[in-house]
Amino acid sequence: MNEKSRDIRENQVDPDDAPELMGEFFEQGEWKIGDRMVSLSEGETEVKRKLWRQTMLELTQEQQILIAMRKTLAAVIKDVTPPPGMKHPLSEQTIADVRLCLGLISAREKELAAAQGRSGERPYYADEPQSAQVVSIAGLDKGKPRG
Repeated sequence: MNEKSRDIRENQVDPDDAPELMGEFFEQGEWKIGDRMVSLSEGETEVKRKLWRQTMLELTQEQQILIAMRKTLAAVIKDVTPPPGMKHPLSEQTIADVRLCLGLISAREKELAAAQGRSGERPYYADEPQSAQVVSIAGLDKGKPRG
């Protein structure tokens, strides 16, 4: 019974031989919400909205409140920030209070993340060097034996 099975199908398809899906494949696709055809941007927006909703459902109510407050304060700051050289419409005390609120929100989010074992999360700038490096596998040859 130590023999290999001789029931090897010749027509089996190796999943690694599937064609690579490039950007033009997705550009040719049709986006639908239900039965309604939508544009690429509307489809992408809907996907992001559903992913956001799914992520929010995984969070506690306190985490959802903190996120909503942080986003609201950031939007207010963006809306009332004047062009360079103009006087800010908010008083110095209000600006300090908003900074304090954002700091408290951030500290509590960090505490909750640590309690859930997600303490490594933090925001970063797009041009900030990352600890992980993305490596393209497009140039790798298939079928060459490794050794």
